[in-house]
Amino acid sequence: MSCVTSVEETIQTIRKHRSIRRFARRELPAEVKLTLLECAIRAPTTAMGHFYSIIEVVDRSLRSRLYRICGGQETLLQGTMFIFSLDLRRSSLWAVHLGVERMIDGFTGLIFATVDAALAAQNLSLAAESLGLGTVFIGTVGHNALEVSELLDLPSEVLPVIGLIVGYPAEDPAIRPRIPLAYLHHVDSYRDTQPAEIEAAISAIGNWSAGEVPAKRDQAQRRAFVRTILGGRWWVDGEESLRRALVRQGMSP
Repeated sequence: MSCVTSVEETIQTIRKHRSIRRFARRELPAEVKLTLLECAIRAPTTAMGHFYSIIEVVDRSLRSRLYRICGGQETLLQGTMFIFSLDLRRSSLWAVHLGVERMIDGFTGLIFATVDAALAAQNLSLAAESLGLGTVFIGTVGHNALEVSELLDLPSEVLPVIGLIVGYPAEDPAIRPRIPLAYLHHVDSYRDTQPAEIEAAISAIGNWSAGEVPAKRDQAQRRAFVRTILGGRWWVDGEESLRRALVRQGMSP
């Protein structure tokens, strides 16, 4: 029975995921952080490559500068911050140590390192939420990859792609909507969504809100909201910083 209960609790933790953007002024105990990090590295990794690194940002002056670099989100000054980075440098050092030529590089290296980093980040997030903690991913770390790389003085072949803040929640937001499963799950091949289905999906997610209650929008307002997501200038700005960071870090394919 206890095993069944544990499985059910895990599933409920996943289903109840919410991004938390306000955290209490309370430090994570060292043993909790260690548990989270141990769970992170248990994520699957490409051919035992471990093509990622986790950088915990503790220095308050660095946190303040990250706050300015990454859009002035108050969340960046709260909780415990981890930055997940693509890391091909470690394998380079190992290859030199062992006297072999490292074969993973270019697009292959970037893709598999991105998968490794994302899986580790999700593992840490899920572990945190299972302990009653809150989490929020900070995508603007990747949007400002060049500036973050420079700030943290990252060496070549190490590229920051996403931040994760963990802490004790100081808010209780509603569960945010998702696009209906029918439009995300395909069988044997891919099927384009049709106009009516797109409208249904917009209706499902169009009341998204970063606050504690959903927004109240009519369909026209929901469509306008989704337009701002698709047409946001930050996508272009983030791509430029990422391209320059790839060059700086010696990872441009």
